[in-house]
Amino acid sequence: MMKLRTILFLLVLSATPALFTSSPAQTQMEMNREAAAGFAQADNQLNEIYEEAMRNLSPERQLLLRDAQRAWLKYREAAAKSAGAGFEGGTMQPYIISTTKTEMTKFRIQQIQNLTKP
Repeated sequence: MMKLRTILFLLVLSATPALFTSSPAQTQMEMNREAAAGFAQADNQLNEIYEEAMRNLSPERQLLLRDAQRAWLKYREAAAKSAGAGFEGGTMQPYIISTTKTEMTKFRIQQIQNLTKP
């Protein structure tokens, strides 16, 4: 009986994915596109925050931030590539890479914002 309940629950869950997610995407390709768009948005926000921070920092701190940012960008790419490596050749790989980069970028935005707080 417990096995039947579990199976029924899983069938209902798989038949109604829109009820449990905020994304209207239904296919992996759509999810990949949404993830890429989410990353692009976060990356644009990071660039804006970075430019604002550079305007508000002393020349010495600007150099430090520039060097740190260049290193962080390389790290973000390597970390996302590593996260996606387990899905090499699969349709989920672009999604994993994009979502990893998005989450890392959102955290980096917070870090840079904290640099300019009084």
